[in-house]
Amino acid sequence: MLVGTLLGLLIGVALGLTGAGGGIFAVPALVFGLGMDIRSAAPVALFAVGSTTGLGAVQGLRQGVVRL
Repeated sequence: MLVGTLLGLLIGVALGLTGAGGGIFAVPALVFGLGMDIRSAAPVALFAVGSTTGLGAVQGLRQGVVRL
């Protein structure tokens, strides 16, 4: 559990600093760090990165930073 939390924090920081690339870090972290197989790690990473970007987009829209 601690390893997963630390990997999640590191991926979150990388995603927050760069604005992209979370999936590139998330899949190997899940496979090598938590021992998941690639078929399980890919959808988990997709959900994590997608929900993070969705939340950021909603916050940006509320603040008026993002325009459609």
